[in-house]
Amino acid sequence: MAEPFVVTVVPTFQEEDHIERCIRSLMSQTWPAERHLIHIVDGGSTDATRTIVENLAAESETQGGPSIVLLENRERFVAQARNTSLAAMPDEATHILEMIGHVWVPDDHIEHRMSDLAELQSSLGDSGDKLGGVGTLVKESDLSL
Repeated sequence: MAEPFVVTVVPTFQEEDHIERCIRSLMSQTWPAERHLIHIVDGGSTDATRTIVENLAAESETQGGPSIVLLENRERFVAQARNTSLAAMPDEATHILEMIGHVWVPDDHIEHRMSDLAELQSSLGDSGDKLGGVGTLVKESDLSL
């Protein structure tokens, strides 16, 4: 099996107050940057969301972080954002993580979710059952990044 390659999908619309913290938390993951792609799928924001994303994409590229791609979500619905991301998904993608633009995650979030997934798959053994996804509880936090 190929090494896991995670694509994080972040549907956005008018997220200028939160998107930088969200993306920076994804840029700082302990998961290897070369096996992580971030799709920001924007629903036509007219605030500074797109500019912030473009600036962070350039910064991440300069610093050897994960690639950040800004995609258009003309339909503005989250389901359409998922479909837009799937259509732009690279062949090497093996796992998809969805986030919302006004949250952030700890530096080891992807690493822990991938570990959770491996543990759950292992617990299935040879049952023939298939695991479709792993969720995570999102809590409000005032912790600094």
